[in-house]
Amino acid sequence: SIHALSSALGKVVNEKQGVKVRIVPMGGAETFAPLVNTGRMDVAIASETDVRFAFDGKVAFEGRPLKDLRAIAALYSFQVGFFVKKDSPIKTVRDLKGKKVPITFANQKSAHRHYLAVLAAHEMTESDLNGVKVPNVIRAAQDFAQGKTVASFFALGAGKVTEVSAQVGGIRFLSIDDSPEAIARIRKIAPGAYITVVEPRPGLTGILSSTKVLTENYMLFGGKHASDDVVYKFVKTLYEEKTRLSEAFARWKRYSPKKMAKDMKPIVYHPGAIKFYKEQGMWPPKSNF
Repeated sequence: SIHALSSALGKVVNEKQGVKVRIVPMGGAETFAPLVNTGRMDVAIASETDVRFAFDGKVAFEGRPLKDLRAIAALYSFQVGFFVKKDSPIKTVRDLKGKKVPITFANQKSAHRHYLAVLAAHEMTESDLNGVKVPNVIRAAQDFAQGKTVASFFALGAGKVTEVSAQVGGIRFLSIDDSPEAIARIRKIAPGAYITVVEPRPGLTGILSSTKVLTENYMLFGGKHASDDVVYKFVKTLYEEKTRLSEAFARWKRYSPKKMAKDMKPIVYHPGAIKFYKEQGMWPPKSNF
């Protein structure tokens, strides 16, 4: 979870750099991004799409762009997609038309956005499905395991995916269209998202062959007001202390210190971060890796 990520980062920054960090539990980015923008909080973690929407004043931030937000570092990526039973006749996302599939994800706006983006890639919306309303991805997975739906939507590598796969005799993720037109449709809904190709490997449930999945980065961001020195120390810790961070919370194993400087235009980078990246020869930032 973002809270666990933040707690681990705060702990290590405090230990290694002497920066006193107080973690404040909150809801989604729509709750804490405005506080970062106004200087009531210094740094936070959210998906790149959430921060882009906040910076631009779109979706949950409609009419109130938070132009004092600053990018600090791209963290690890997460990958999501639809899955079906291993032996299902459904081969593509388009094959889900008219089928019983979870919809709405009322309590998980970010997951729902990525779900809609995958549908949009295939020129579909929820109205094309025989929808079964769910509050979150956990319920969607449970409904799938109970045979109430023919597909579900979840993050690759999640424990729940492995559990459901064991219950139904195996699952298979569906590849996502990565044509330029499809990616343009995806980015209208999730502007930080992109497609990556995942190969089968031990322990990765549901990837039976090369599979294209929706991918997005979590990012560390801060306010324009945040001290250059403090931001520099956060980036330095991320760059140098991956092992220590991973010991504090295992999910930190999934980021690459060499890929923290990612082009996230129109979001502007914080000067404290830029200083560190220039010292490491990581500036200017690259686009998707």
